[in-house]
Amino acid sequence: MLSPLPAPRLRTAEELQAAAREVVGESTGEAFCYWNYASVEEPLLEAVHRSGLHLRERAGEVRTVLPRTVLLTPEIADFVDWHRACGFQVGTSAGLPPGAMLLTDAGALVTTAFEEGCDYAWIRDGRVLEAFRALARMLWGRADAVVEAGDQSLGATDRKVLLMLTQGATDRVIARELDLSDRTVRRIVASLLERLGARSRFEAGMLAAERGWV
Repeated sequence: MLSPLPAPRLRTAEELQAAAREVVGESTGEAFCYWNYASVEEPLLEAVHRSGLHLRERAGEVRTVLPRTVLLTPEIADFVDWHRACGFQVGTSAGLPPGAMLLTDAGALVTTAFEEGCDYAWIRDGRVLEAFRALARMLWGRADAVVEAGDQSLGATDRKVLLMLTQGATDRVIARELDLSDRTVRRIVASLLERLGARSRFEAGMLAAERGWV
């Protein structure tokens, strides 16, 4: 059995950006990116951003998956808006693996842990890339599409209604506590269910907690 080709390590932001330009520039098909870090200061996000012109000129689709909670972070919301302005597809998920990846038909850049810290590996072996493509299909299949990054923000009243929903309050109780009409509460609840993609009030509370809305 043939061993995978050795993967070069990328230790600096400059090396990562140069590799991203090459991986994107040589690609003619689809591109996929996921990111699952707590910090918004992620070198791969910046590398993807700097490769934006090449990404826009490509023939294939570009898909990005981010954690559900990051849309409440202004820096990441701006990144999502930039992606959508370029015509890219963006999804969110609560089940991303740790790290980050940029994948095209020309190669993949993935985070890899070493004793010295966290570096990137530049993968060009076709057998390994096929495994990453399967991972990309699975992650995208499980992701929820982002319609508008700005729509993820909540007003004060929406947040209060949502919090009371998670506590099991009925529409009548919510209306009385917040001094709203029953009709207004029903409208807000229906809007929240639609925005969350929830089929029930209980599911809405679970999804809101996952996304950090409450």
